Amino acid sequence: MAAANKMLLSLKRLKRLKDEILNLKQSTVAEIRSYSKHTPHVHKVMIATYILLGNKESELKDWKKMQALIGKTGKEGMKRRVMEADPNKIRPETATKVKGILSAFDLEQVRDVSAGAAIFFAWSSATEEDVLERERQRAEGITPTELKGGHKNIKTDITSGSLTITN
Repeated sequence: MAAANKMLLSLKRLKRLKDEILNLKQSTVAEIRSYSKHTPHVHKVMIATYILLGNKESELKDWKKMQALIGKTGKEGMKRRVMEADPNKIRPETATKVKGILSAFDLEQVRDVSAGAAIFFAWSSATEEDVLERERQRAEGITPTELKGGHKNIKTDITSGSLTITN
């Protein structure tokens, strides 16, 4: 039961962070993109974010290419991709890589440089923690069915930012 409560809290935290990203003003995203010379904290946070979204790390090292990714809109836009991200589909190895990238600094250090990047830091951290917690539970023989009392479908509505959990 404690594991189920922990998972529910994790889902609520991820939902809240997705809402914060959905409600980010375009000017905040533009601020992140506008750095002519990247700051290491912002660049690393955005690398971690895009790795969780399925990009290869090798295509994220160049700041100019990163700026182009951040500037995409529509289906390829960062905010939409975050809203559609499913932690259940992220491999534990990916989460471990992201954890290593983000471990070099904390939320306050990122926030001191960029409030917008701090939101992506929080989302990336929460997502990797969720993935690694699920993997830990699997290793202990706890299945999602045992955790949740039955398989749950999680649906995120991009336009409203709502999260629906159903049997």
